[in-house]
Amino acid sequence: MPRRKLIPLLASLMVLAGCGVSTQVPSSASGARSSPAPSTGPTAAGSPSAQSADEWRTVHAGAMAVTIPSGWTAESPSPSPSSGQTTWVFAGSTGEVQLTASPLGSNSDQLLPMVFTPPGTGYHWGPSPYQGQIDLNGSITKEVLSASGTLYSIDVEGGPTRRLLASWRHPPLASVTQAVHLMEAATYQPSYTTVFANPTDGWILASGQPGAGQEAFYLFRTVNGGKTWSLERYTSPTGCVSQSPSCAFIAGDGWTGMAFWSGEDGIIVNASYLVAKAFIIRTTNGGQTWAAQTILLPASATGGHLRDQRGVLTLTLDQPGGHSPVTLESTDGGMAWSREAGVL
Repeated sequence: MPRRKLIPLLASLMVLAGCGVSTQVPSSASGARSSPAPSTGPTAAGSPSAQSADEWRTVHAGAMAVTIPSGWTAESPSPSPSSGQTTWVFAGSTGEVQLTASPLGSNSDQLLPMVFTPPGTGYHWGPSPYQGQIDLNGSITKEVLSASGTLYSIDVEGGPTRRLLASWRHPPLASVTQAVHLMEAATYQPSYTTVFANPTDGWILASGQPGAGQEAFYLFRTVNGGKTWSLERYTSPTGCVSQSPSCAFIAGDGWTGMAFWSGEDGIIVNASYLVAKAFIIRTTNGGQTWAAQTILLPASATGGHLRDQRGVLTLTLDQPGGHSPVTLESTDGGMAWSREAGVL
């Protein structure tokens, strides 16, 4: 059919049908790029929870993205020149979501697992030890450490909380090995101790920020000279990660020391700043299980030093004013300790 006859015919058919198609895509809020969210599946007609595709939009914030109600608006990104942190806020009458990207600061705490308390307390680890989630008073915050060392977080206040959290996208999480390598590459003085028993077997004992009289301790291990690392033990109010009755790990605060003289045998010492005790845990199977003992001190320790020399362990613990340092010695791998005043 000639083109000049086809166009009037199509126009007539549209009029006779009595309908047309109108598509309206919500515009992106200031400072963010947006795209329609994918359909989540059919919903019942008239259902209060029914959501059509154009009622939601996906907004991008740096390397992150989240799907929000189309009526929500975005504030301009808020960078912090001093810290390098950037914050994006999307809000509406029903709630708010805040996304944050932060570079690593000047302490190794940021490279440690996020949360160490067990499920059921309101605080728990996510699928990775470098993903934490906190749920308190209707506010949900999730934070992750990326493989590049950037900290990403989402904070949700009100609104469709579960859908907002489920839609959050961010760069891949750091593995234990990547986090340890970032720790080793830090230019500041990190709060951890590294001990290699031989060229292949090594251990890292790191401590987190003190809080309420307790700080978390984390023990990492390598069996290939530091190429890869695993998280072996961590402080928990219910004990260490293993459910074995013989499992023990340090819990508290204070000075720590570590010595390994083989890939299987070693000790960790924790001298509390709060109580007049030193806690010693010992392993003879490469950290699979630990045996614990407690040594009473004249006063709470203020610091210490652990030295391993030709099979003789020497532990010196500093005491506060008026008390001389306490020096302990072991010749059997930390099973028994003695000092001038007698056998402990």
